[in-house]
Amino acid sequence: MRQNQFLALLLTGLLNLSFAETYVKDTIVRRIFEPHGNPYIVERDIVIPENSKSIIKAGCVFLFTSFTKLHVFGSLLVEGTTEKPVVF
Repeated sequence: MRQNQFLALLLTGLLNLSFAETYVKDTIVRRIFEPHGNPYIVERDIVIPENSKSIIKAGCVFLFTSFTKLHVFGSLLVEGTTEKPVVF
């Protein structure tokens, strides 16, 4: 019985680690988004300013709340692939 409880607790902890979430808002300067931060939750507009470059790696997922936007005035490189797309 104790072994089953331990395994259930361990599994729950591992699942929580695999579903981390990252909140993104405001100005983004020279940031690299990696899939281990998925999902990226955008609750307010995000801005990539002039003379700034950010990268979104393959497999990243961005969830925008209603009426939020991504404004790119600098450079944004999105590295999605057919096997690992970037999802907005």
